[in-house]
Amino acid sequence: MSSTTILLIILALFIALIVALFQYWYKDNHRLKGIYGVLALLRFLGIFLILVLLINPKFETTTVYEEKPELILAIDNSQSIKALSQDSIALEVYEALIEDTEISEKFNVTPYLFGDELKSADNPTFEDNHSEISAVWAGLNDIYDQKNSAVVLLTDGNQTKGRDYVQSVSNLKQSVYPVVLGDTTKYEDLYLSRVNVNRYSYVNNQFPVEIIAVYDGDQPVTTNITLTSGGSNVYSKQLNFSGAKSSEVVTFILPSGAVGVKSYRVNLSPLANEKNTKNNSQSFVVEVLDQRNNIALISSIIHPDLGAIKKSLETNQQRTVELIKPEEFLKDPSKYQLAMVYQPDASMAEAISVIDNMSMNTFYILGNHTNWNFINSSQSNFSQEITNQKEEFVPNLNTSYPIFNLDFLSMEDYPPLETEFGETKFNVPYESVIYKSVNGISINEPLLATYEVGTRKFGLLNGENIWRWRAHCYRVNTSFQDFDDFFGKLVQYLGDTKRKNRLELDFENINRETDAIEINAHYFDKGFEFDNSATLSISLTNKETKENFNFPLNLANNSYRIRLGGLLPPGNYQFTVKAEPENVARSGELTVMEYNVEEQFVNADLTKLLQVAERTNGEVIYPDKLENLKQTLLNDPRYTPIQKSTNKIVPLIDWKYLLFAIAFLLSLEWFIRKYNGLI
Repeated sequence: MSSTTILLIILALFIALIVALFQYWYKDNHRLKGIYGVLALLRFLGIFLILVLLINPKFETTTVYEEKPELILAIDNSQSIKALSQDSIALEVYEALIEDTEISEKFNVTPYLFGDELKSADNPTFEDNHSEISAVWAGLNDIYDQKNSAVVLLTDGNQTKGRDYVQSVSNLKQSVYPVVLGDTTKYEDLYLSRVNVNRYSYVNNQFPVEIIAVYDGDQPVTTNITLTSGGSNVYSKQLNFSGAKSSEVVTFILPSGAVGVKSYRVNLSPLANEKNTKNNSQSFVVEVLDQRNNIALISSIIHPDLGAIKKSLETNQQRTVELIKPEEFLKDPSKYQLAMVYQPDASMAEAISVIDNMSMNTFYILGNHTNWNFINSSQSNFSQEITNQKEEFVPNLNTSYPIFNLDFLSMEDYPPLETEFGETKFNVPYESVIYKSVNGISINEPLLATYEVGTRKFGLLNGENIWRWRAHCYRVNTSFQDFDDFFGKLVQYLGDTKRKNRLELDFENINRETDAIEINAHYFDKGFEFDNSATLSISLTNKETKENFNFPLNLANNSYRIRLGGLLPPGNYQFTVKAEPENVARSGELTVMEYNVEEQFVNADLTKLLQVAERTNGEVIYPDKLENLKQTLLNDPRYTPIQKSTNKIVPLIDWKYLLFAIAFLLSLEWFIRKYNGLI
């Protein structure tokens, strides 16, 4: 309380005293005895409290409390726990820790499940198709910053996707106590470590197959590796292993054959006492195509964008990207299905003229090296305002883009692209894929757009340094896949020379049974505007068993979608998507391969779990030694409550009881005066 406030309160004390004395001493013949003394006191207190309320002094209050450390229970919810028959043990351990009163008194216990993702939940199902332990560290770092917290990790230690969790745990602030789920005894085991094969091949061609077979054991053993397709043996070889030779790489060449999807199965003959034989087999599928999609990437300059574009597009085996100069393109332009014109200038005049004469689909990529007068005069579909000033535009993704699905992509925090400052005007109808954003405000101008003129398709990216987008994608996701899928879908649409249909399908032909198996459909009305009022359904038929499946598609943004992961048994399927009430339909084929990565393990990975415990100053615990974990947590001096305090400034006017006191004093004074006939 400040000195000014104290002086004001003293002044209020004198004012209240003067008012009371004036009323009951000066005016009433200097009498303060009996009833007059009581009334003077009530008047003094009432006036004083009113004045203090007007001064409104502030008081500081301190609240002291204890904050308990966090005990984080991270439970592996993947199918490998059930495959190793550890699901019931995991539930017992989980329930014992949750229900323990001593643990609850010392810790705030919070359960999480991890598998495909980390999520807050308390009902393990052990149905997730993957296990990503490294995601636990990243998620907990975002949520908790207390170093005196502990993580109890219930897992078998077998990770099927993500970064190496032993290396990434060094970023975690908490100690980790892995509870080992699964047998740590080593058994003899044969398994297929990898089957490397291209997903696509071409008619009258060949494709290589690489198989890595591994033996985990000490005794000399012999096995046969066989490859079958359609019930026929297409390859076989005898393999010999021992403690000194634990793996062998088998490579061979297979003919492509006719157009279509070809299914193959690799099998290792099991050992007599082998415990897990599910990891002895793997299936793979190769789609034989009748042609390869050739793309001309035409540029007269050198720029990092060119390498990023080529790398990105060629992740799909169906595409070949040739980085060529304009004069090289003119030698044989007919072999390309799409022309990507990078930063056009006057040297490309003849090449662009040939592209237009051939009605070839075109993708323009513009930037600081573009000759704007040339591009404005060489075509009439759009024009760029020329200001001779550079500007950086941040991307703002249009999730309602109607041509293909973009829900898998997030462009948050993507770096800006640089180009000419000024408005880009279109003279034809267009669809914005990405809007420009300046200073955090999205403007209604496309950074990336597509449009159609007659039978031709066009794309326009008005910005350079797209290589930064691909690098940012890898930095965030440790993978280029999201960017490559996005750019691949864009180029696939632009490179398609078929006539636009009212019902377009977007899906992967080849899937594993544990994949999401997503099919997206875009349905347009007769004016080729997206129609969100239709009813779409899909009918699938297994080619081998003739079993039928029927599902509705759900509306999601500007597409209809269904995820078939877990709904279809492995096999080859024909399907038809139908839109009602106009009975518009499109058909396709997809393959679901038999492979569950979570069923490939025979042991818990004790070695890695020991490393995690060592790096975080934790301890590996076995389910039958749970009491040891409890005592460690209860007795460890690191896990003690932290005493904290909060200071709060409270103004007197917030104290409602003061108002009641003032009302009571004034009311009591009035009542006494009334009762004694002084009013």
